[in-house]
Amino acid sequence: MQEALSNYILTEHVLKDIFVDSYTYGDFLKYLQKNHIQYLSDKNYARLKNSDNRLLLKQTQQVLEEQENKLVDAESKLETVLQKKS
Repeated sequence: MQEALSNYILTEHVLKDIFVDSYTYGDFLKYLQKNHIQYLSDKNYARLKNSDNRLLLKQTQQVLEEQENKLVDAESKLETVLQKKS
């Protein structure tokens, strides 16, 4: 998603255009990058894999579910935008 969005921003010059909700394309790309580092990094994966802390695992699961829902919505929006350009 990050790569597709980045490519679209560069080719269509839409960095400051509104993408979804109140996010511009550029803001949303930064949001994706930040969340990837915060929740999906190799360091966090190793920490979770080696953890038996049920509270931490449950909290992480909830956050990831929320992120997945937002990602699905954004992917759908980006696909729609890309199809209109084709």
